Amino acid sequence: MTHQKFALGIARKGVFFGFALFVLAAILFFLQQYYKPHASIVKLKTDFTVSAADILSEFQQDEATAAPKYTDKVVEISGTLVAKKKTDDGSALLILQDTMEGISCQLDPEWAKENASVLDGLAEGSPLHVKGVCKGYLMELKISPAMVVTP
Repeated sequence: MTHQKFALGIARKGVFFGFALFVLAAILFFLQQYYKPHASIVKLKTDFTVSAADILSEFQQDEATAAPKYTDKVVEISGTLVAKKKTDDGSALLILQDTMEGISCQLDPEWAKENASVLDGLAEGSPLHVKGVCKGYLMELKISPAMVVTP
């Protein structure tokens, strides 16, 4: 009888050790994914090159078709800068085409920090090329993270 209790005790310890090892592995995997640096927008390959007027027209005419085509894709958009703003958290925000239903481009913080002189040189009403990840359309097209493409 004592042999069975001994074997049962070892089995319980093995199950406990296996479970603890699984939990530790899951925590390490989560931490690795959480702290993994995000891909630099500069290095991402452009999926679509389009004018601001064309992409806005596609979303306004048939959002059900345009959304799967562009959402989570890297787009390079050419248009007219109508506003430069700062968000509540200090991020730079560029608005193309129209302040109400245009394209809202939230700049990548690292890119913006490294290219402050480019941002300072942007004038409202001037042509602009922006590259970023399309996040979708809700009254305006959201592009984030984004960067200014310089000629």
